[in-house]
Amino acid sequence: MKANFSNFAWVAALTIATMTVSCSNENEPVINPNPNNTPEPQEEQALTFSTNVLSPAETRAYEASWEADDRVGIFMVNSADTTAIKSNAQHVATNVSGWKLNPVSDSDGMYYPSTGADVKFIAYYPYKNGQSLTNLLSVELGEQSATSNDFDILYVKATSSYNKSSGTTPALNFKHIMATMIVNVKKDDAISNIDLSTMSVTLKGAPTKGTFNLQDGTFVATNTVAPINFVKLSTPTSGFDATYQAIILPHTGTQYSGRQLEFDYEDENGVATTKVYEMASLENFSGETEQPYNWTMSTDEVTIGTVSITDWETANSIVIED
Repeated sequence: MKANFSNFAWVAALTIATMTVSCSNENEPVINPNPNNTPEPQEEQALTFSTNVLSPAETRAYEASWEADDRVGIFMVNSADTTAIKSNAQHVATNVSGWKLNPVSDSDGMYYPSTGADVKFIAYYPYKNGQSLTNLLSVELGEQSATSNDFDILYVKATSSYNKSSGTTPALNFKHIMATMIVNVKKDDAISNIDLSTMSVTLKGAPTKGTFNLQDGTFVATNTVAPINFVKLSTPTSGFDATYQAIILPHTGTQYSGRQLEFDYEDENGVATTKVYEMASLENFSGETEQPYNWTMSTDEVTIGTVSITDWETANSIVIED
């Protein structure tokens, strides 16, 4: 038999080559890609904001707190409050271990300046697409309902400064810009058979449009007036037969003379009846105020008692007397 020396030579050469490569790898030093054990860089985390609504204890105009999916616009500004570093970033309210405002998208994410410079935050609700810090925010009341939160303008201008050492959850405590008006109605014994289910309450002669300055937090009502229809609440104030509520714009009585509260209902004989309360010029409304008006219905003319307004923690009631 003739031996196949060519195959034997090929196998021997392959074996030697393999041994050579193996020995070469064993002798090469191992290079540590991170000799100083420096931590791998982490992706920067966008800011989230802890939040509540001030005065009274986290209370909205119609609800007890934020609602899921409420949209807020947030501006990151320099420490002098003059320049917007990030404008109108849309954030959404979520309730996970307390209410937080989180960016709606990656492009809405906010990050502290890498230089360590101090920043502040200005925020408002409800979010308006395209709103800038320098343009006035237009406000207009429309038809209200028991859940018409879009008319409850909320605002915060943080006085504290933050930087990249401050952590990623700054606190934003909003306040109400609007006022709210409560009308409580009680029937006296002489007309106790009147059905209040169809009664309507309307404020006439008060402003329904205005502008709000996001930079300094000031509100100015315009000369536009229109009827404001109140919402009847499902549960009346204790001691009353019916309660009506409306958000109104801050204004003074001297600016808008001739304001009236109009009550429309059917009397005990089913006849359509209107009673009017003429509001005095000293009845002013400022943001964060909730003003109750109490009326005990009778057959007499509607008049008024003592007037006073305090913070939204419910002002002293105004008594509408017959």
